Amino acid sequence: MNIVFFGWVRVCDPMKIGGSESLTRRLALSLSCRGHNVAVIMYGADKDCEIKKLFGNTVTVQYYCSFYDALKCLSDLRYDFVFEMYIQKRFYFSYLIFKRKMKAYMKFSIIFMTAAEGSIKQWLRNKFRVKFCNPVFAVSPRLIKELQKKGIPAVWLPPPVPDHYFTVPREMAKKKIIISYIGRIDANKGVDSIIKVFRDLQNSPCDGRSLEFKIYGYYDSNRKESIALHNSLQKLPGIEYFARRRESYQYSLTAEEQMLDFILGTDILILPYKNLKGTLDLPLLLLEGLAARCIVISTDVGDVPEIIGNQELIVKSCQEMKEKIRNLACLEELKKHHDRIQAMNLFSIFTSARVAEKLLQFAKF
Repeated sequence: MNIVFFGWVRVCDPMKIGGSESLTRRLALSLSCRGHNVAVIMYGADKDCEIKKLFGNTVTVQYYCSFYDALKCLSDLRYDFVFEMYIQKRFYFSYLIFKRKMKAYMKFSIIFMTAAEGSIKQWLRNKFRVKFCNPVFAVSPRLIKELQKKGIPAVWLPPPVPDHYFTVPREMAKKKIIISYIGRIDANKGVDSIIKVFRDLQNSPCDGRSLEFKIYGYYDSNRKESIALHNSLQKLPGIEYFARRRESYQYSLTAEEQMLDFILGTDILILPYKNLKGTLDLPLLLLEGLAARCIVISTDVGDVPEIIGNQELIVKSCQEMKEKIRNLACLEELKKHHDRIQAMNLFSIFTSARVAEKLLQFAKF
């Protein structure tokens, strides 16, 4: 089967860092490992180019400057199945015409990745987008409900986590607790809260153990707000800050291994989202942290509380976050709770293998 993932380069480039980029990459690689010929075709690139056999598999990555050149590639190569990842509004009508023209030769699907606006205009756009698409997928239970309320049947396709992230149980260290934040250096991610909490907790041992703070962040050098937060983190003493320019990041197996090592070295993962704007509606880092048996402390946004599974780990303020971290004995009891959940395989629905199986099942290749 010839399968293609199609969309805007700024959202679905498998060679970049981010939730939607990782979703595209992991689905493409999982399908290629099952013997399918898989491509990722994107428009909006700086120049036309092609990367063949991504990571030694059969995935081909193709970049086009023009949306219409990318569509021509889809037409010429006649893929059996096309997954739409993200297309800008101004191209909706052109893509609809293309789907109508090619529906006799190709099957089309769509994967909704972010929450939509609740307006009538957005409802009409979504009804427009799903035309000729079967099935319709969405990455979170909240998105499924949102689409179904608007008369759009959809299937939950969980964001995939590589199988090797699901590790053996780990014990928290007896003398030192490592507290980390991983992700984009962005106000929506709650990075300002991270700065305040980490600063206030410095030099204050908890339960006789020292706290060590780490941040693995990606800042956007084109956004003033991101640069300002990045500069604040660089000046913050007592914190290990691993910084990378988001736009210069190039994916590699080594980079994935470094990220996994960082997560495995974390006892408490802090993800203080203010909202889920600009990220997957079910954040991938949340799932990765849980898979690697970190204690994850987060906020009440989207489906995050239900996935974490314990209201004690959902906070509303910096002060509450600090109190949770200081109460390490309580957190260790919660960790045992998470390990029991893991032992019952409740998180196994997020493994790359299971997600690929679900996609294949509903897409009916």
